[in-house]
Amino acid sequence: MIGETDGGTAETGTTTPAATSAADPASLDASDGGADRPVWSPGRRHRLGWLAVPAGLAVLGLTVVLAKGLHRPTISPSPLVGKPVPAFVLGALDGGPSVDSTRFVGHVVVVNFWASWCVPCREEAATLQQFALRNAGTGVELIGVLYNDTRSNALDFRDEFGLTYPLVDDPDGRTAIDFGVLGVPETFIVGPDGRVMARLVGAVGPTTLDDVIQRIVVGQTYTSTNDRYRTGPDPSATTVTSTP
Repeated sequence: MIGETDGGTAETGTTTPAATSAADPASLDASDGGADRPVWSPGRRHRLGWLAVPAGLAVLGLTVVLAKGLHRPTISPSPLVGKPVPAFVLGALDGGPSVDSTRFVGHVVVVNFWASWCVPCREEAATLQQFALRNAGTGVELIGVLYNDTRSNALDFRDEFGLTYPLVDDPDGRTAIDFGVLGVPETFIVGPDGRVMARLVGAVGPTTLDDVIQRIVVGQTYTSTNDRYRTGPDPSATTVTSTP
């Protein structure tokens, strides 16, 4: 199901409950002398089974609540959207010149937080590289900011996917904190006036960035979430839920 969030979309999953019988369990016992029936009779067992359903659902609900609390951080619309981009100066992963955010004034800048241990980051890597090549020289810039990872693993990731756009290190995590990043991948799109216009939580698709940029250049802000997201190397901490 696609729902609207801050002028964009938030992808949320739905489940369809299993069909249940409308029959009254008491009516199933009425024809066979219910009062004299042994407690272990089929009819009594049927009635007890119905009584057990709410208890089972309660246990299931508690399990879901606990699982959500442990592994599913809630991603709220970013207060950064519509505000000036946090300034940063970060060193290049390969030891090249540092990247200073102030030099991108007048450009559209895509800031992608990523990590080598992040499976969705691997899924979107080719898409980001193609986007960078497609927009070379157009005034649209892409920067990859390393999140909670080692430089050596990041360089291996870069070489594996042939990434040629600027990749920078955030060794103390300060830039991620300033952006309000909770996991990866998270992508922010900054307009030419230096304001953050979009936040995308989860891996982007082949046309996502182009579509969102078309929105922001006319002044729209945009926020979206999907479940292709990781909060850490532990595979159990993988799912996010969005709030309007």
